[in-house]
Amino acid sequence: MGDPGLGRKPSTHWLRLCQTYGWSPGVMGASSQGAQTYREAGLNALELGDEAILRPTDFKLSGPEMRGVRQAVTRARRAGLTVRIRRHRDISAAEMEQTIARADAWRDTETERGFSMALGRLGDPADSDCLLVEALDPDNRVVAMLSLVPWGTTGVSLDLMRRSPESPNGTIELMVSELALHAESLGLSRISLNFAMFRSAFEQGAQLGAGRLPGCGDGC
Repeated sequence: MGDPGLGRKPSTHWLRLCQTYGWSPGVMGASSQGAQTYREAGLNALELGDEAILRPTDFKLSGPEMRGVRQAVTRARRAGLTVRIRRHRDISAAEMEQTIARADAWRDTETERGFSMALGRLGDPADSDCLLVEALDPDNRVVAMLSLVPWGTTGVSLDLMRRSPESPNGTIELMVSELALHAESLGLSRISLNFAMFRSAFEQGAQLGAGRLPGCGDGC
């Protein structure tokens, strides 16, 4: 990060520093302007993925393009799910402990590695402005959760997504749609659903009936 008016000077100094100490330079999450600056400094640019951003003012469940989402939301509602949205600061310490326990229990793998946009923690007192979106079953039990971190003053970015194996189909779609539909009351103008890694490669592969990235072995 730095003053854009400085041009290539910071990157040139940084690359010299890397060379001095034998470091391998790398940048993740650069803007288009930043990527161009690093290209001019001799680095290569690789597009990792796309960030999916919802604009709540434009969000509607109607229309043919939203048919799949609308059907998923309907299934979740028929299962009796409701959605609760709160700031982390409004959750008691005891309840946050239960939330963390559920997040750990519903984790897909024993060791989880987040992407560059992920905060990577839950329940820290410093994160009081984060949003917690929960899906509740008819018995008022939490069956899924989303945690979103502030993005500027009027946005949030998805940081954590967990669901119980017993949660019905459409649970995540219901939570995201309810968040978008209540965004105005929460003061939100944009919702980032984080990154879809190598989306273009997966789309091209799907057209060919492929399911893996070209050239990737079992260790990818």
